Amino acid sequence: MNNHQIPRAVQWFVSSPQYTLLKTWGSSIYQEEEGIEAFVSLFPDRYSANDLAENSKRYNLENAYSCVKDYFSRQYGYQLSSELISNFNRMLNSLQNSGEEKKFIYMDELLQLSIIYFLTTMFIWDDQKEDDRAYGICFKHILGLMNQACIFGDPPSDRMYKEILSLLNGDTHIVDLAESCFWTIITFTLAHEAAHEYMGVMKKLEQKKTLNKVKEEFAADGIAYDMVLRNIMGEGNTPFHLENFTYLAPMMYMDFFDLYYYTDRVLYKKYVMMGDHPTPTDRKNALFKIVQDDKYDFDTEDGNDLYNCFLNSYDLYKDELLLKEQRGKLKAATFTERRNRMDE
Repeated sequence: MNNHQIPRAVQWFVSSPQYTLLKTWGSSIYQEEEGIEAFVSLFPDRYSANDLAENSKRYNLENAYSCVKDYFSRQYGYQLSSELISNFNRMLNSLQNSGEEKKFIYMDELLQLSIIYFLTTMFIWDDQKEDDRAYGICFKHILGLMNQACIFGDPPSDRMYKEILSLLNGDTHIVDLAESCFWTIITFTLAHEAAHEYMGVMKKLEQKKTLNKVKEEFAADGIAYDMVLRNIMGEGNTPFHLENFTYLAPMMYMDFFDLYYYTDRVLYKKYVMMGDHPTPTDRKNALFKIVQDDKYDFDTEDGNDLYNCFLNSYDLYKDELLLKEQRGKLKAATFTERRNRMDE
């Protein structure tokens, strides 16, 4: 296990918004000490409290952002000036703001928490899909994540995550895989938001015509994915290294949002209007085109295998959700009045 493969989940166990609002509103659900204690109790032969604490100092959001800063400095000679903000505001979102008050990048803790829960459960589901009990637990938790966290902004409970991890019987291999993919997704997301700052400054300096919003999102994805792939190939001046088998993790990120929107359609007949953003599927297809460039040279076999495992669970969830909805078995998980109030 590489040093960075210590579960980020231990830290979570138990108009553009104004800078001052996101900086001061909300709270944090980050609970490192409680998380470390819980993980050591679940995996006493694999993790020690000291190891978990040391690795959380090395692999965290701030260091991921430092890696992104290093990329923009090396690749473009540009020094990012956005402040990084992260707390819990029930927003399944990240954003970059270059308003008059202050430049900042915001990433909600709900998004981070949801991603690590999502990846862990999806990998366990594929690994144990022949076990009826594990199958049912994994479906229940993906549905709960999509419904409660993604749609309503309610953070998953530590009870949910403990139940999922109990299926592993002390085997942490899947936790390591999820952890590695998590950091690739987080780094990609930070680089995407940083790209908006960079492109905004360059447009002003070069007096270029502003791209339409959809094209700008594709361009930001392209810069962010280039950063991820170069890091995988060993470029960079920071110890924050991403594993080559996670090179398709940004596609998993797009699939995460696709399942969120799919769940909203099936349960509540709601259709998310993308507005000035391309669809997750279009973004994913554009990423696939980028990685085909010959300049990205590294072993992709393990990454391809991992993504295929992920897609098995992706297909299982979509089929199971639709089947249960058609048979009227999702009424207890459907909160139509609450969902309708969100549109008022």
